[in-house]
Amino acid sequence: MKKTLLLAGVLLALTATVAMAGGVNFSWNNLCYTEGPVVNKTFACNVNTTTATYQWPMTMSFAIDAEMTDMVGIEITLEGQSDQPVIPDWWKLGATDCRPNMMTYSADKSTVATEVCNDWTGGVPFAVFGYTWDTNRAHVLGGAAIDASLPFDMLPGLEYYAGTLTLKNSKTVGTGACTGCAFGFKWGLTLVTAAGLSGRRDNLDIPLPGGNQCLSWNNSILPCDKPVPAKNTTWGQVKSLYR
Repeated sequence: MKKTLLLAGVLLALTATVAMAGGVNFSWNNLCYTEGPVVNKTFACNVNTTTATYQWPMTMSFAIDAEMTDMVGIEITLEGQSDQPVIPDWWKLGATDCRPNMMTYSADKSTVATEVCNDWTGGVPFAVFGYTWDTNRAHVLGGAAIDASLPFDMLPGLEYYAGTLTLKNSKTVGTGACTGCAFGFKWGLTLVTAAGLSGRRDNLDIPLPGGNQCLSWNNSILPCDKPVPAKNTTWGQVKSLYR
């Protein structure tokens, strides 16, 4: 299983005329935190239905401090932690794990309901995503990019869509079920990096003013401590996404 995949996708959110400091937002549902602040999600872990009702999107967004005229991609880094000393099988989501591919990533804003966050991709982002775990931690590296010949002029004071992670619930109950759904789990959006062709990289690792950086599953008792990511990527990896 690959441990590093990622880069490039950010979403522009026009929230107010007042400029905001750079940072990130994170919310359960398909709205940006500014318009739909949900920080805890509970599930009785009693069905395997894969309809939209039983899929849980986690929406990410961000803003930068100063204009970036040649913005072409983003990287996202998330860290998850179980309340248990060993990560439950239900949260083993890699390609060869108990619940393979039951978390997906998309940077296509047309698939979400947000009206606050803005799109910088023109509807055609190239996205990558990787999921690994060890002990009681999960690691997500991902991102999106646009065609390098058409860089985006990203402005400060606007909130941009960074993508949505969608958690699905197959193999929760019944024959072949993966145990541990009911335990608490904490997710932190540790880092969003906005990158430009010039080599500029804006590393955003704090919540936006009045915003949120961590999400709980089934009332996790863990604090929002932004656990240190296992590994980050390099800007060179983003370029492989270009046409």
